[in-house]
Amino acid sequence: MEGRCIPDFPASAPGLHGLSSPRPGPGERPRATSGVRAGFTLLLGCLLALCNIQCQKAAPVDETYYLLSPALIAGLNRPSAPGNLTVDYDLASRSILLQWQASVDPDTGIIWNDYRVYFFLSSPPANIYQDRYRLASTSRTYYSVSSDPFNGTVYFAVTAYESGSESLPSNFAELSL
Repeated sequence: MEGRCIPDFPASAPGLHGLSSPRPGPGERPRATSGVRAGFTLLLGCLLALCNIQCQKAAPVDETYYLLSPALIAGLNRPSAPGNLTVDYDLASRSILLQWQASVDPDTGIIWNDYRVYFFLSSPPANIYQDRYRLASTSRTYYSVSSDPFNGTVYFAVTAYESGSESLPSNFAELSL
């Protein structure tokens, strides 16, 4: 029994009728007969057929399924765009203050309180919804930031955000420093 992983059962033991009659020698594995091979092939074929049937049951989706905007994930409609964005500069505190009108969730009619503030150092790009442009997230309708990192003309926009659904941007406000 030393060095063998196979139990020392006789070839005629119950449940082992697929083993060949000659007992394997030390370090050898028992060989399957054609009956075992055929049974395995039949089992594998059944599993593949079952998998194929299950895979075909899923209704195929058309190309618009993959083109849906994140706006449709959380609710039926995305929040309305925040309105009337204004930007002011306070020279004494060297702060930039942004203020806007609250957004409304069109599904519930409730005033929304999750906003993302974006900034751009040149004219706003076609796609503002990129992390590199996001300055902050806030639950208020105003945001203040130090003007120290900015120089020249800076553009700002605000969006309302709801669990994967982001509104269109507010108006763009600009400030020349």
